[in-house]
Amino acid sequence: MDDSSSQKVKKVLAPMVRVGTLPMRLLALEYGADLVYSEEIIDRNFLDCYIHNNEKYSIKEWISNKTQLCFFSTCNQERDHLIVQLGTSNGNCAWKAAEKIIPFCRGIDVNMGCPLLYSTKGGMGSALLKTPEIASDIIKTLRRNLPNEYSVTAKIRLFPVLQDTIDFVHMLANSGVDAVAIHARQVHERAKDKANWSQLAQIASHVVNVPLLGNGDIFSLQDMQRMKDQTGISQWMIARMAQWNVSVFQGTLDCINNVILRYAKLAEETNTYYGLAKYCIQQMIKYQKWTRTEFASKVSISK
Repeated sequence: MDDSSSQKVKKVLAPMVRVGTLPMRLLALEYGADLVYSEEIIDRNFLDCYIHNNEKYSIKEWISNKTQLCFFSTCNQERDHLIVQLGTSNGNCAWKAAEKIIPFCRGIDVNMGCPLLYSTKGGMGSALLKTPEIASDIIKTLRRNLPNEYSVTAKIRLFPVLQDTIDFVHMLANSGVDAVAIHARQVHERAKDKANWSQLAQIASHVVNVPLLGNGDIFSLQDMQRMKDQTGISQWMIARMAQWNVSVFQGTLDCINNVILRYAKLAEETNTYYGLAKYCIQQMIKYQKWTRTEFASKVSISK
């Protein structure tokens, strides 16, 4: 991704397990997202699969040789906006996996922030924050082998010590990364913990040689502007709010009923597994219940 194209990217759908599948990505694009990330896919899945051209749904499906189940799908509509996120701990495996997907996407992202055991136990996700030499080799290997028109990016979390985060981002930049998304929380922190935008601001002031994307506690266009004002970062990655109501990308929230109906239609049109579609719709419904409860409590207090 060259500098000119990266600066055009503003609003990005974050990688989310069980959420960032094809129908959600397409819906995010309909509502104004500039880029959409897939959920994290472990590199070895791409190493033992075949691609099925599903003409009935006009999609391509990556089918596991072992289980004969589809673990990833895409279509032409998202080709120029799709970033596939890999879970990997080895440069060569990452590159071999990228070979299977790169003709159908815009770039490859390396997950260096996931704190969950299924990722870290294999040296992936946030475990890479502790092994900078491996993280560097993964980025170098991908950048060396991928054509320049495809981006190589990484998503990380904050270190306990600010300077360590700055040093890690500089290392990624020197390894050839095209952009770094920073989740403004440490590995042990969860969504209930406030995102540390002040550290984002300090990182942005020290890192000028690679584009940064800010992630954490962005729930509206107003939050995006606030992050820009407070940190200087003008590229934003949205997770939870997009999961709850993906119309956040257009600025004004659409009626959740409309969002759910459109999502269900896209899920049907893209041969999405029922369980995944059900999960996503449940998250939207849960959020609607939360906002109603919150509203009711405010009305009660005002009385």
